[in-house]
Amino acid sequence: MARIWIVNVAGHDFSDARRFADELIPLTEGRVNIFNVKALVDEFKTKMESYEKEDWLLLSGSSVINIVASQIVMEKHGELKLLIYDAANRSYIPRDINMKQISSPGGIIA
Repeated sequence: MARIWIVNVAGHDFSDARRFADELIPLTEGRVNIFNVKALVDEFKTKMESYEKEDWLLLSGSSVINIVASQIVMEKHGELKLLIYDAANRSYIPRDINMKQISSPGGIIA
């Protein structure tokens, strides 16, 4: 069963994300030291060992921690299922990215 990995929990309402999976797993909470990238990579690799291909990554917080989490998933599975918050509609929008899209001349535009 798919799970949702939340990159950063900082008081947002994630209830709409439950349309995609029931289990929410926070990777970080509140303020994060984004300047010690090596420590973030090590921490995320350990926390995300059980990340499965069908899981979702919910983008939240600093771009640095979102990049680290995304890259770990791409390295592990070659693809990434994202949940991106659409503030205008107050809902999460699913998007998929895979290595073929990134390495192809057409790029990753959905």
